[in-house]
Amino acid sequence: MNNSNKRTIIYEFTQDDLKNELENRFGRKLSNHEIKRAKKIFNISIQEALSQIYYSVYSVMSND
Repeated sequence: MNNSNKRTIIYEFTQDDLKNELENRFGRKLSNHEIKRAKKIFNISIQEALSQIYYSVYSVMSND
């Protein structure tokens, strides 16, 4: 594979970013409990997404 075809996308989504985004969507300040719960759900979602991407790439590579 040619290195020029590889792309790496890195985006760091901080707890403050998550808090601001949720407060903008709900139109109110969130409690610390709500923020912690949202962060936990967000982190689980990211892990699930990464595992799905890994599985998809692994499946394609193993079928070659």
